[in-house]
Amino acid sequence: MKERLVQLKVFAQRAMSYMTVISAGSLLFLVSDALQNYGFTYSVVWLTPILFLLSVLFCLFLGWIDLKSGVYAEELKYGFKNSPPLVEIQERLKRIEEKLK
Repeated sequence: MKERLVQLKVFAQRAMSYMTVISAGSLLFLVSDALQNYGFTYSVVWLTPILFLLSVLFCLFLGWIDLKSGVYAEELKYGFKNSPPLVEIQERLKRIEEKLK
C-alpha cells in the first residue's frame, strides 16, 4: 500500500511538472499576444513557438551548468543525508559493520 502511494505521488509530481511547462507556454502566448496592443507588429503564431523553444533550451542550458558546476551533486548529497529511508539504511550498515568488527 505504501509503495503504491509513493508511485502515485511520483506520477502526480511528474504530471505537475508537465503542466507547468504547458502553463508557461500558455502564458508566453498570452504575453506575446498582448504585446501587439503596444505597437509590436509580428505574427504571434510564429513568435510564440520560437520563444517557447528558446526558453526550454535556456532551461536545459541552466540545468547543464548546474550539473557541471557540481551544485546538483551537492543537492543530492544533502537530500540523501536527510532522507529517512537512507538514514535508516546507513544506521543498519553501521550496526552490521560493528558486528563484523
